[in-house]
Amino acid sequence: MNKKVALNWAKIQYEEGDEKDRKFKNIRKFFDMKEKQDYTIDDETWSDMDIDRVYGKLDKNSSTLGESVLYYMLRNPLRDEEKLKDRNKLIQLFKEDVKLREQLLITYYQLGRDRKNTFLEMIESELVVNKMKYYLYTILGKIFPLIAILFTIFVDESYAKYIAISAALNMFVNYMERNTIKSRGIIYLRGIIKAAKKIASIKNNELSYYTDNINNNLKEVKSIDRGTFLIGFVNMWQGLFEAICVIFLIEECAYYKVSEVLK
Repeated sequence: MNKKVALNWAKIQYEEGDEKDRKFKNIRKFFDMKEKQDYTIDDETWSDMDIDRVYGKLDKNSSTLGESVLYYMLRNPLRDEEKLKDRNKLIQLFKEDVKLREQLLITYYQLGRDRKNTFLEMIESELVVNKMKYYLYTILGKIFPLIAILFTIFVDESYAKYIAISAALNMFVNYMERNTIKSRGIIYLRGIIKAAKKIASIKNNELSYYTDNINNNLKEVKSIDRGTFLIGFVNMWQGLFEAICVIFLIEECAYYKVSEVLK
């Protein structure tokens, strides 16, 4: 999407933030999964003070990450003076640096929302680790169909039947794995990594602490980055190449490659 168009849409969403349809059950999921801090506002106090309404006034996020982290911050208010000063410096930076603010606005708008919380549900669920399936699906989804395509092009057209056989077999595998593979969660995970790379590449001395942390975290998830690369590529055009995912078992290979790391 053109950056100017993305920025315009992001600004519209930002201005209409108070009117968003919010599903607090999904928004609070990250808070529920995280370890509680020294001072956490309990559910009863939160409800008595009607902080859902306060959240609605503050929430201008265009991504699920932003919504979840804002909720977490409100449930765990800072009391350390130095941390409060650091946060205030960050707020002032975003107020004053329009270019930086717009750059981040576009990045998070392009990441978008994981409306059914598929990523967090994938993390919370019992991930299936099966290296044998990863190797098997790599052969069935990548090696065999590519060999069949090359033989059809360079040897004899009669080998095209093996392309059809491979496609039919892999469609069956995709159908059988549909309840195990958390495809939408993996796709959103890929989006998070992509957004993190964009933010980490920002050159700003006042953000260096945060960008350095992001870069360190990205090093820790290199195998996930590589494993989900193709998923990001085939989903670039709003699912236009979704059939390729099925025929080449891209989601299945990605899931069984990264499930062990995520677990």
